[in-house]
Amino acid sequence: MRLRHLKYYRIYFSIVALFILVSGIGALAKVWAYFNKGADRSTALNLQQLGNTNFIQDVTWLPSIDFRGRPPADYNRAEIMQAYLGSWVQQEISYLTGDTNRLKDYYTTALLPGIKKGIKGLQEKHILVQQVDLDHHVKMKFFSRDGQIAAFSDDEVKVVRRVYDKKAKRIIASNIETRGYDVVMLLEDDRWKISAIEQKRPVRFQSEDTLKPAFEGMVVVKGRDFMLNGQPFLPHGINYYPQKTPWTDFWPSFDTSTVRKDFSIIRDLGFNVVRVFVNYADFNGGNVNPLRITQLKELLNLAERYQLKVIITLFDFIGDYGLMNYPAMEQQLKLVLTVFRGHKAIMAWDLKNEPDLDYNDWSKKNINDWLEWVAGMAKKLDPNHLVTIGWAHPENATAFASELDFISFHSYRSPSQLEADVITLRKNVTGKPLVLEEYGMPTYRGMWAPFGANETKQANYFREVQKILDRYNIPSLVWTLYDFTHAPEAVVGKLPWRRTPQSHFGILRENGTRKPGADILRR
Repeated sequence: MRLRHLKYYRIYFSIVALFILVSGIGALAKVWAYFNKGADRSTALNLQQLGNTNFIQDVTWLPSIDFRGRPPADYNRAEIMQAYLGSWVQQEISYLTGDTNRLKDYYTTALLPGIKKGIKGLQEKHILVQQVDLDHHVKMKFFSRDGQIAAFSDDEVKVVRRVYDKKAKRIIASNIETRGYDVVMLLEDDRWKISAIEQKRPVRFQSEDTLKPAFEGMVVVKGRDFMLNGQPFLPHGINYYPQKTPWTDFWPSFDTSTVRKDFSIIRDLGFNVVRVFVNYADFNGGNVNPLRITQLKELLNLAERYQLKVIITLFDFIGDYGLMNYPAMEQQLKLVLTVFRGHKAIMAWDLKNEPDLDYNDWSKKNINDWLEWVAGMAKKLDPNHLVTIGWAHPENATAFASELDFISFHSYRSPSQLEADVITLRKNVTGKPLVLEEYGMPTYRGMWAPFGANETKQANYFREVQKILDRYNIPSLVWTLYDFTHAPEAVVGKLPWRRTPQSHFGILRENGTRKPGADILRR
């Protein structure tokens, strides 16, 4: 019996050992694959959500032809608007939290119960409202001689709303409304408070804009082709960061002489387009840093000097599409596009880099609503320049095709898969240019990627990709000019098998010498 049991034990332990061995090999294979998948840019970027502390609604004061009373001083207007806009913010916070205690700072005792009742009613029905107000157009109607009463109208108020059914866990409404209000405010205990507010049919008006679209020197679209000054223009470009200061280090360490040298190199390599990135946080959200505007202007002037067109990617490294961020985003968009809408070096505004990578963290609908809103604003603010979106995956690039001037997509897939994606996009998007806005291959082979590509493999990859692009007449921008000295951990994470390959996508080595792939791409 003991020998028989011993036999069974041996069989049992043999099976267990075999299972452990197989599992170990499988796990090891996964580890090797993980280490050697290189810097897949669709998964490598570790973007942190950026909270917005700059809740800045846009206010336009309109002339008051029918005004009565004492003309208010500038500080009167400022105090009234601060309290009025604050009431919007506090009510929007109360919708989210259900806490109505702070509303007493913005509404008179007579009006307050009705405001609270409306919010409580939504809570009882398990309805959650996310709301943000934009674009107030205020006309002062009355200001009392003792400075205690103010009456004004507020027209063409843009209100972005998302309404959720918390029980059903679904969005039941998502829209942008245009509203109008008549408002009366009283000065009580040194605080301006709303004593009456009545929603009305909004008064439409045309804001004055002296800009006349001028297409001379601007890249335009004609069917599937790009045109410049009446001649065909084939974008052949590169995604650009300086060698020592990529990603989040670029704008804080901006150096004109470095950009000048790099743009000269880029032009000598035969490229005619560069793509750069406006980091939303580095530009300081809605309170845009004037220094960043100066730096961007210097970059564009240098591009014009070296006959390079620029695709400017906006809102880089935002990870929060919440409505409370809309006002600051609107302010940055308005300032940047208004300042540069006449600059001839700009080829296009890329509204967002790889927004589809955020689908896992935010609902697809919320992100697409945001993209639609930004696209609409960009078209109004700058009719001179083209508009696109840099999709991470070709299968998502058909979204908003009718609202964009050309379709941009990224691909770090095999050449054969790239060709299949191009064929599918050509079938689904007709009558507009396609642009492969990012592609590339890292040349790191070492401890963290022992089976990674070398420079010869990168050159062969470029050769195959260029054959496909030439076959289908697809413009492209390679990632990127240099191998970087380092990649910021805040961007690509701390894991060395991710961070290290990400620094070796360049067509130039760290010392500036060319890899073989640079000659393949030379035009």
